[in-house]
Amino acid sequence: MEMSQSAAPILSIVIPTKDRPECLVVVVDAILELIPTTDYEIVVQDNSTDGSILAAYVDRKKDTRIKYEYHAGHLSVSDNSARAVANARGKYLVFIGDDDIVSPYVCEIAHLLDKQDIEALIYKPGNYYWSDVHVSNENYYFRPGVMQIPQQVSMQLQPLVPEEQLQHTLGRGTLYIGNLPRIYHGMVKKELMDRIMRHTGSYFPGASPDMASSIALACVAEKNYYYANYPVTVTGVSKKSAAGMGIRNAHVGKLEDQKFLPPATLANWNIFVPRIWTGPTIYAQSALEALQQFGKTGLSLNYNELYAYLLTYIPEVNTHTFKAMAAYRKKDPLCMWRVGAHYVKKMGGKWYAALRNSWRLDRQITVVEKMDTIYDCMNYLKKYPIG
Repeated sequence: MEMSQSAAPILSIVIPTKDRPECLVVVVDAILELIPTTDYEIVVQDNSTDGSILAAYVDRKKDTRIKYEYHAGHLSVSDNSARAVANARGKYLVFIGDDDIVSPYVCEIAHLLDKQDIEALIYKPGNYYWSDVHVSNENYYFRPGVMQIPQQVSMQLQPLVPEEQLQHTLGRGTLYIGNLPRIYHGMVKKELMDRIMRHTGSYFPGASPDMASSIALACVAEKNYYYANYPVTVTGVSKKSAAGMGIRNAHVGKLEDQKFLPPATLANWNIFVPRIWTGPTIYAQSALEALQQFGKTGLSLNYNELYAYLLTYIPEVNTHTFKAMAAYRKKDPLCMWRVGAHYVKKMGGKWYAALRNSWRLDRQITVVEKMDTIYDCMNYLKKYPIG
């Protein structure tokens, strides 16, 4: 089932998966057909309840570009992701979900980075809403069968400084990865990830693989990295994905019910982070875990920004947010006032976003309609060669 032990490929497309063969098979089929070269591998790390489904699929394909491994016991998302990275042989890595898309030119982009000795590339990924996904509040931008890509697609490279972007992300309450270097919907040298492993003993030193690895990459990067306004990958929103649950308002739950979280996460949960499962809270906790691993305890996270976001966009967790705020108030007596100022600003942003969506005012993205399949999306992206 595995690629022969020849020279390492330029790129590993890393895809951890669990109990979503209906997504994974479609994604892998499209990649293999639309990227006919042999200088890449697809690393599938399967932690499904039943491994026979994907094992049979890989056996039928008999394509040496697929590197498949199955682990039967329960793994956290971070551990399953770490196994995938450990199995990758490519000089560069791009990490996607099992319902995501890569550009047909992804290998050419890796060769371009290699030629210029660039450690990492971040970019503006596209977004694709699978045709069978349910969107609670559909509008022009968010509906089934729609792909969003940057309006001004360009591979012009712009340098970024790791320390500056780390400070910026922490200042925004780690609500977003922002312009941090990243492996998830980013492209990095495998050597960068190996530096993280050597320092922390893990490729993903935190509960959220994407945030934890981005914080860690910013800590180990030895030179500037680069940004391009180009959809090297496209995030998929399917019925079972985290994003798919988010647009169905199913993105909140008790920490103890999230069986994929490492046990240490619950035991070491920061008292200033609301103790509830949401995207923003797990991002914050993961960022703090990664910073601690690198001894960056002098860097501070803007908790007030985090609290204001939760109050604005996820009010159903207010009880947990107020409890965390009460603890943080002992450290910052002006916490309530600062949160209030952030809250007013975010409410204005929320109203503007609703107006922008209803009036189609977002000029930063192009909406591509009637994308029924992953194959359609990848085929469309052929319009944007990197040359």
